[in-house]
Amino acid sequence: MITSVGAFVILDSLTNKGWRFLILTAVIVQSLFSLYISYFILFKYERARDYANSSVIFINDYLKNYKGYKILVDSARNPGMGLRIAYLTSYDPLDLQKKLRTQLKTPYYSGDVSLYEDYSMEAIEFKCLDWGEVDCTPKLLVIGDIMSVSQSQAKDHNLNFEFEIRDISGYDGLVAYTTNPLRRCQDPKP
Repeated sequence: MITSVGAFVILDSLTNKGWRFLILTAVIVQSLFSLYISYFILFKYERARDYANSSVIFINDYLKNYKGYKILVDSARNPGMGLRIAYLTSYDPLDLQKKLRTQLKTPYYSGDVSLYEDYSMEAIEFKCLDWGEVDCTPKLLVIGDIMSVSQSQAKDHNLNFEFEIRDISGYDGLVAYTTNPLRRCQDPKP
């Protein structure tokens, strides 16, 4: 504010319009240059890759094709994924609060809060992968990040690759597999 008043007093005291224009142009150029430099200071390290959860934004487009499936989302490394999906699908917040009641009742700074709470929203279940359950469940869509299911695990558990969702920077974000319980559960265990 003081700088603005001082600049106004200086510009007002100048009678030559050429000097006024020159000073005003210099201030604008300096301001734009300063803005240009600060943009790269502020956003130099901000990359889309840092926002790894951006692939969750596009998950609804894929889930529409799996209406009759039970959907299991691996939340081992990303426990907030269910909340993001609930927000993006406009899930009833009161129903979600009832399902997460134990987290809401514990004191905020308590060590007793279970970060990894299993819960479900309609046909979507959020919990850590349990391969015993995954193997023999028919019509199950398993969704997780690229570290949830390795290629060898997909082969060992007879999972069929369905789709992958890339994040906004083009990297793999989420992958999905369907189960093949007839093949897996009929094979004798080694």
